Amino acid sequence: MKIARTLSILTLAAAAASLSACGGNGIGGALGPAPPPAQPGPSSPSQVTKTIVGLGDSLTFGTQSNGELGATTVSLAAYPQFTSIGLFRVPPTQENGWFSLFYSDAKGMTWIQQATPGVSVLPLINGPGLGDQILLANPADTGGFPFATVPGRSPCDSFNQSAYSWLNSGGSGSTTVRMNPASVTYDLGIPSLTLAEAIGMIQPQAPSCKLIYPSPINVGQAAIDSLQELVGGESEMFYPVMEKYASPTHQISPLQAAESLNPTLTTVWLGANDLLRYIFSGNTAPGIDTTSSQVESQMETIIGGLKHVGSDVIVATVPNVLETPQFAIVPNPASQAQCSVQTYLACILYDFGVTPFANAEAEAAYVQSQNSQLAGNSYLTETGVIGLLIEIALGGPTAVTIPTSGCSPNPTCLGGYYLTASFATQVQGVNTAINNGIIAAASADGVPVLRVDQIMDGIYSGNLANPYFAEAATINPGICCTLAFGGGILSFDGLHPSDTGYALIAQAFAQLANTAFGTGLPAINPASAYTGAGGIYASYPDPYAPH
Repeated sequence: MKIARTLSILTLAAAAASLSACGGNGIGGALGPAPPPAQPGPSSPSQVTKTIVGLGDSLTFGTQSNGELGATTVSLAAYPQFTSIGLFRVPPTQENGWFSLFYSDAKGMTWIQQATPGVSVLPLINGPGLGDQILLANPADTGGFPFATVPGRSPCDSFNQSAYSWLNSGGSGSTTVRMNPASVTYDLGIPSLTLAEAIGMIQPQAPSCKLIYPSPINVGQAAIDSLQELVGGESEMFYPVMEKYASPTHQISPLQAAESLNPTLTTVWLGANDLLRYIFSGNTAPGIDTTSSQVESQMETIIGGLKHVGSDVIVATVPNVLETPQFAIVPNPASQAQCSVQTYLACILYDFGVTPFANAEAEAAYVQSQNSQLAGNSYLTETGVIGLLIEIALGGPTAVTIPTSGCSPNPTCLGGYYLTASFATQVQGVNTAINNGIIAAASADGVPVLRVDQIMDGIYSGNLANPYFAEAATINPGICCTLAFGGGILSFDGLHPSDTGYALIAQAFAQLANTAFGTGLPAINPASAYTGAGGIYASYPDPYAPH
């Protein structure tokens, strides 16, 4: 899952109409002939964790705040808008991901080791990092916004472009993108990867970064693009992740790479990008799985391939994404108290200076009244919210107008800027169908399933009687942590977890492994990730959570 890059592949609809575009090999032929009966899994709890592999997307890779970074020394000292608030380095993302924590917990590794080339099992990305990481900034230096990206960077700068080349990504020992190109890595999370691509993608589908917005379409659009340019994430990240397993002359899929490691335990967390492409394209994206039967079939192929090489498997569901801060509810909340746990447009307006709260509610109601597509229980995407904030700040005759034309791939901008009430209902239906397919495949194949949707539903509920919300809300009572925008569970892109949020997911994976396989993994403590306790956690406080 990737807030900015998930969508760019949608601009390549003609080339991506089917995965037969991937080197001439469609999904059906990617795995070769039907395998013989599966080998038995590991025979003892200690054997289960002998070789742990993560197959997934940006959530498994460890993306945060729209960026990927393994290096720990990317300085911000030259930029006062960051150093003035005490942030002197770009926070690394990969070492704080749930897979890094889960693996370290099982193997007795430390955060420092996961950050060290030659020791880490992560495909560590060099500085300045891939993507265009969104960071806290001083509003006095950014025109009123508390977030900014590193000056001079964009998802299409030269460093990002270099990742599309196998040679620069790490092939032949090059260290342009990868810090540890010689290492065998066990984190096979590729940002923006879909279920079908995990099975059949054998080379990047695009040779370079592509923008979904061909040109600015309204006042302030360039500023939006600087935060959320949309590029082919799986194309950009394919070689950096796969360079030890694939090359221009040796083409295999992520699933085949996982199988080649002879894992004893494989975690599979996929499906989020099928959903996000459906949303952000306004239901125009090709090659995605949106029905429970499609997802069940794809997941059974993945599980079957992993079982064939003797691996135990854990699969995970995807969150209900309309509960994430990437999507702001347009109608006003029942009370201001809901702002602390859920994301409403009025709450964001209030956070950005429209006070008192009654004025923020009035502004949100006015926005809804001036945009017919926002009738009923509609949503603005984070891109739509940013554009609105810019318009409100600038004023003038076009203020509070949410674009309904000029976008790509959907010219009506549905999914890019806003979700109508009816489309939001469809989105929830697809979200449910994807999870039903994942659950059905897990049940049919006898593998445990981690209900991430239930974890996030519980946090979203704001109900202290729910154990998931109770744990999150008591990390720092009254201050952290919730699923609201800026609430501390997710990073600033509204989709990828914070250090604390990733620790919650790692904790759940460890608990499930213990229950399902008797692995006896030590407890993972999200509060330790929040405070920066060291050990398997970073030694600095979570930069994406309030303190």
